[in-house]
Amino acid sequence: MKKHKLLFVDDEENILRSLKRLFVDEEYDVYTVTNGFDAVKLLDKHEFSLILSDYRMPILNGVEFLKLAKEKSPETIRMILTGFADIEMVISAINEGQVYKFIEKPWEGDNLKVQVRRAIEHYELTDERNELLETVKWQNEELKSWNKTLENRVEEKNKELKLAYEKLKLIVKELKGRDKVLQSLLTIHSFDETLDLILNVILDIIPFDRIIIYVLDKEKELMYPKAGYLIKDTKKSKIGKEIKKISSLPIPKLKPENKSILAGTSFYDKISEYLYIISIVKDDICIGAVTVDNSATGRPIGYKELDILAGFSSLAVLAINDYFISTALPDWQDKIDEVLKKLK
Repeated sequence: MKKHKLLFVDDEENILRSLKRLFVDEEYDVYTVTNGFDAVKLLDKHEFSLILSDYRMPILNGVEFLKLAKEKSPETIRMILTGFADIEMVISAINEGQVYKFIEKPWEGDNLKVQVRRAIEHYELTDERNELLETVKWQNEELKSWNKTLENRVEEKNKELKLAYEKLKLIVKELKGRDKVLQSLLTIHSFDETLDLILNVILDIIPFDRIIIYVLDKEKELMYPKAGYLIKDTKKSKIGKEIKKISSLPIPKLKPENKSILAGTSFYDKISEYLYIISIVKDDICIGAVTVDNSATGRPIGYKELDILAGFSSLAVLAINDYFISTALPDWQDKIDEVLKKLK
């Protein structure tokens, strides 16, 4: 338990000796000085629980000293010892020194002990209250910090969950789209219908500004636009007869060192951050291409979008290859008939 320090200030030595004798049996450390200036110096060295100062002292009176003491040690209990009391002195002491108690001379020993004991109890309560306030303040700051940390963690977790959910939605869309295309390939549909379906499914997943699919023309040695769609103001529209006005593409030379590789054996050329060409490859031969263009809205195309396109390009390989086989069948049949005639 903290041992309290008391400071008695009086310009009369005999009064200081009397006060010290009075408290000799009490569990206090008692300090005495004969003037306010020495008392102020002591305040820089010690933490006093109580100051009892005479009012009438030369140069620096009790109220003036206690005013300085309040500034240096505001929690210390301040009491005035005086042989007289007028209303002006009382008001001055209360306003300037915030005096806790007035003790009249001559004092009664037991009564003074009681008054000092009560003042010390008041000091302890004030000190305890201040400690509690500091503890509460610290705990409030800690609580605010924890709340802020918790809010940040919740916000980060929500962002992670949202990103995971959006990613999952994209994967589900992609799987459903692939299933649609595969179902189309397994049933009887025209080549144009299958290409339209592939482009529609892609646009349902990734709303590009423009997407066009090109098919290889072996005779002309180029790739011509076969189907395409535009999205403007969130509305999707098919490029009809205008598709023929779109320029053909040269057949790219598939050199991996000059290309960026996507899923499987798909390659892409980056024309700009808004425009890409994805090659449709079978047996290291480019049989078509998909161009995607976001120049109208200025939205850069990311790798994830390119990766999804590569997946659908592998399905387009099947559609284009089937188309090549079906268109070559009449020629093959003629050749077979010719060979059979020669054998007869």
